Amino acid sequence: MISTNSFEFDYMIQGEVEYQISEETYIFKEGESMFLDSRIEHRVANTGNKEAIMLVVYFFITGDAN
Repeated sequence: MISTNSFEFDYMIQGEVEYQISEETYIFKEGESMFLDSRIEHRVANTGNKEAIMLVVYFFITGDAN
């Protein structure tokens, strides 16, 4: 399980992966997207039978917003 001080946008280009976010597990398939608070512990694993290609964009939380 990992966490980063960011928010994350993921778009599944090819294949299928399993996402575990905290105690919940999701199957993330080709063409699907999600936005998550990556400060929450999570992990990703390729559970499909072919290469998985995913676009991941991080929005890091830095400094004081004031």
